[in-house]
Amino acid sequence: MKNGGSCSCMVLWKSGHSIVIGTEKAILLVGMATAEDTRIYAEHIRIADQFEEVPGGTNNNNYANVLLIVEMATITHVDAVWSGWGHPSEN
Repeated sequence: MKNGGSCSCMVLWKSGHSIVIGTEKAILLVGMATAEDTRIYAEHIRIADQFEEVPGGTNNNNYANVLLIVEMATITHVDAVWSGWGHPSEN
């Protein structure tokens, strides 16, 4: 794993927890966010260590767009993707 032994993970979720081992975060959270999510400072942005902006509109443009999720995961070099609940987890 990179980042000094931590795992980076792209998450699409509405709530979550940081996992800390000693003084190091064990999982770095990378989120996806639409401009609307950013404007309202959505919870998944607040808990993420970083986020990538994705197109707005219907879920087919962003959170339910599997190709976009894979592209964002590739760009951010995450080690795992967890789609959370709802549309992305159903596709």
